Amino acid sequence: MANPNLAGVEIRIDELKKSTPWFWAWVSTFVILLVIAGYAYVLQLRNGLAVTGLHDAFPWGLYIQNFMYFVGLSAGGLVTYASIQLFGAKKFEPIARIAVLQAFVCNLLAALFIIPDIGIPWRAYQFITSPNPQATLFWDATILNLYLVLCVIDLYVMITGKGGHSLEFKLTLISFPAAVGVHTVTAWILSFAKTRELWHSALMAPLFLSSAMASGIALLILIGMALRYFAKMKLPDDMFFTLGKVLGTVVFVDLFFLFVEIMTTFWPPSRTPGHATRLGLLLWGPYAKFFVPELTVFGALPFFLLLFPKTRRKVWTLATACVLIVIGIFLKRFALLAMGFGVSVLGPFDASYLPTVPEVAITAGIWALGILIFTMAVKLLPMESAPHGENATQASDNGHEDVPAAALQAEATTHV
Repeated sequence: MANPNLAGVEIRIDELKKSTPWFWAWVSTFVILLVIAGYAYVLQLRNGLAVTGLHDAFPWGLYIQNFMYFVGLSAGGLVTYASIQLFGAKKFEPIARIAVLQAFVCNLLAALFIIPDIGIPWRAYQFITSPNPQATLFWDATILNLYLVLCVIDLYVMITGKGGHSLEFKLTLISFPAAVGVHTVTAWILSFAKTRELWHSALMAPLFLSSAMASGIALLILIGMALRYFAKMKLPDDMFFTLGKVLGTVVFVDLFFLFVEIMTTFWPPSRTPGHATRLGLLLWGPYAKFFVPELTVFGALPFFLLLFPKTRRKVWTLATACVLIVIGIFLKRFALLAMGFGVSVLGPFDASYLPTVPEVAITAGIWALGILIFTMAVKLLPMESAPHGENATQASDNGHEDVPAAALQAEATTHV
């Protein structure tokens, strides 16, 4: 039985039928987490946000932290794809489709984390019926949804080949600024809050972008390595090593931005009490256990692993650096959010917050949904990138759009 074709995209049902018991155990694990999350969300809908650890002094918690985190993770994928289209980095072509898929899934999860944080999600229609253009959240939600649609269109064009390289390039001219915009506007939600001194910084947007690119590229490398091992995708070592070099540069920029913020805050002539008090919470206060490791173990250490070719060009050290970066940025997002509420706008106090079991269950369920979507997409869709250039263009111009997927995959393999 031939695989079905949906709008020009081959759905590889035969690959699903050939799946091993390990694959179904992997899928079942995340389905169970999703069911548990559904039960926890029903409890939250029934009892309200009282079942969470959120309160008046700490209105944003695990949901918003994950929203900011996944907005960042989506950056690395699209930046890698854009570098192929805009800067001719053909070395990254084998992972181009995976990069766009990562951007889509992470962006989708970021949007989903807003729903449980709303508390009463069916009132979301008011966003459309009574928009407030002066609110940063209005623009953040708008560009987030636009970015999500662009990721879908990008992936569709890449898989079907409709429009060729020319259309991909034009779409990149739109989606790349949208990717930068969604992270910038998300950072502005914090930096426009002038009552929270350390958030109220022009450096917040560049910090968000550097952290987003670091975590996103690190995640892309890890996903690529996993797919090469488990899905037998043909992804060359040299591509990973080049991505590692780019990642090392981004990590250095991120650490430099943090250094500049710390120096500006604590240098005696420029020291301001509000900024210093809040930054002190991160460096030696109650949130130092999250932030200081991010500067050292999860920041400086991976940078040095990526700095030297001897360590950067080894798969296991590159993977170690990427794992540390992904964890470190997650901790930094939590510390940054917690610090903002650690000091009241009316005076210093410790606004304690601890996620509850329902919060953790719902969060784990949204993560599980993302992993399931990514897993099934890789399994059912042709995710190994076809070659660009004259040969691909000529094939399209000569009317060979109906070439079997297996033949295109074989051609892609020879070019990789």
